[in-house]
Amino acid sequence: MGWKVEHVQLNGAATRMVAHRATPIGGTTALLMFPERRLVIATMSNVSRAEGVAPFGVKVAEVFAQLR
Repeated sequence: MGWKVEHVQLNGAATRMVAHRATPIGGTTALLMFPERRLVIATMSNVSRAEGVAPFGVKVAEVFAQLR
């Protein structure tokens, strides 16, 4: 299992994101963790190699980050 560590913008602030993305047969998944914000987002699609699954997860994280 491979993990990628990167920084993304959440509500205008650089935020560390630890992510794993996968394309199992028949689907696409992304597990996004934002440790400093104590936030985890899992996104999935039932389409192989679907585009935008992880970016959609970041958009969901932005909504939850605004609530804190």
